[in-house]
Amino acid sequence: MNDDKVYTQYSGNLLEFDITEILYANHCGNDSVVDNTVFVRLNRTNQSVDAIDSFHLAMWTDFDLGGNQELIIGQLLSLTANIEGGNSNTNYTYSWSTGEINATINATASTPYSVTGTNTLTGCSKTDIVQVKFPTSTAEKITAIDKIAVFPNPVQDFVQIDISQLDNQNINIQLVDVTGRTIKTLRNEYSDIIRLDVSNISAGVYFLSFTNADATKIGVKKIVILD
Repeated sequence: MNDDKVYTQYSGNLLEFDITEILYANHCGNDSVVDNTVFVRLNRTNQSVDAIDSFHLAMWTDFDLGGNQELIIGQLLSLTANIEGGNSNTNYTYSWSTGEINATINATASTPYSVTGTNTLTGCSKTDIVQVKFPTSTAEKITAIDKIAVFPNPVQDFVQIDISQLDNQNINIQLVDVTGRTIKTLRNEYSDIIRLDVSNISAGVYFLSFTNADATKIGVKKIVILD
């Protein structure tokens, strides 16, 4: 309703619509329903010449991804868009920098992750960002060659080469002896596990040299061939 008071903004212009909010909490140990419950009382004052018969009021709280986190190889790191004081799955949509749309995602890379949350009732949005990184010692040790498994080693007949953890499995493999002479050459495009026959190769120490399709070096693995 209109009243006789005059409300102004900081600029000095009239404040057409004013909402006064009062919050209070009850401490009532005998009543679990209202104990520690926060109540909100709102007073509305319409100072404009226009009649206002309804308005929409919604509570907004920030998304919080927490502080920067470390990603340990072999462990799962989940990131959740927390909404303090509310259910993060109700009346909110999510848009992550990874393209995912759930409240919780799994971090898999050392990179910044951001999420934009939107209140579907009000249309208000908020963005938060967190840096996920490998520990320094781990980042120095994890390379493409570490993702390649060679077994059994030592070997007599067939050696298995597991490249399923590589981002790009289109690679070339050379079996090289200790003098640098190439014994065998393989090219892989589709298989996760490559089976290499070494049964007709003399016993000794050899090296498996791995390169990408564009000839950039991945690394070298040593194998021992038995009689």
